[in-house]
Amino acid sequence: MSESRLRAFAERAELLVDLPDVEALERRGSDVRARRRTTTAAVALLVAIGGTVAVQERFQRADEPDKVDTPGRPVVPYPGNQMHDLAAGTYELTPSSVRGDPTALITLPTGWNSWEGPNRFDGHQSDDPTAGRYNDVPLASLTWYVGVLVVKVLGISEDACLTTPGHYRFVETYAESVAAFSDLPGYRMVAAPREEMAFGRRATHLVLRPRDVVDTCVHEAGVFLTSANGDIGGEEHLELWVVDVDGVPLTVMKGATGEVPPEILAEQSAVVDSIVFRTHQDN
Repeated sequence: MSESRLRAFAERAELLVDLPDVEALERRGSDVRARRRTTTAAVALLVAIGGTVAVQERFQRADEPDKVDTPGRPVVPYPGNQMHDLAAGTYELTPSSVRGDPTALITLPTGWNSWEGPNRFDGHQSDDPTAGRYNDVPLASLTWYVGVLVVKVLGISEDACLTTPGHYRFVETYAESVAAFSDLPGYRMVAAPREEMAFGRRATHLVLRPRDVVDTCVHEAGVFLTSANGDIGGEEHLELWVVDVDGVPLTVMKGATGEVPPEILAEQSAVVDSIVFRTHQDN
């Protein structure tokens, strides 16, 4: 409750409560003084109620997200780089290491694996009993791979085959991020960057493919420097959305490698479409 509303509340309380004249009370003795104490208690009660309403309203505003479009389903924190199958459900990704920056909700079907972002490839533990709980063994023999990342990119490699950290073109703003992705070393754009509304936000969409020089090093290269995930590489098929989330540039990356079955590509697209950005006044 604002200060002006509190003042209005107090003025309304004065109108509702008939305050006696103090001098008359002194002349009318102890009975009137008793009524005065009763009246004062009534005023105090009204003010206390007003204060309680104000405190409740302030706490509600502080706890409520600034802009949240949360699906009506349970949300669990994304487990991170664990390399095992994820249960179907909605997970909350944390793209930034900065407290208070936006997060992202992403909904997965069964059969996806946890790493820097959710991914899927042939040979998960269900297909390879020797893999045990984790998916490291089948990862070595995969023939196709799809992944989805939501990251806050801090820098982009200045070298098509960067394997040593430190040689990055650093970016801070939405415009700088779009410009850097549009000139990504070792990659060519399939089509010009396109501004559009994506995930309910202003975004720029880019589709990239690696040049020949990248084929031998893209998976080991630190192509991107990210806030929460560190150095990450690129993929053979790379589709990006640079998204302006209330002034914070976040990037959705849709990557694929190998001959991916059409039904898996459709599943990956559905996972991307499920992304909802979440912002808070106090994270």
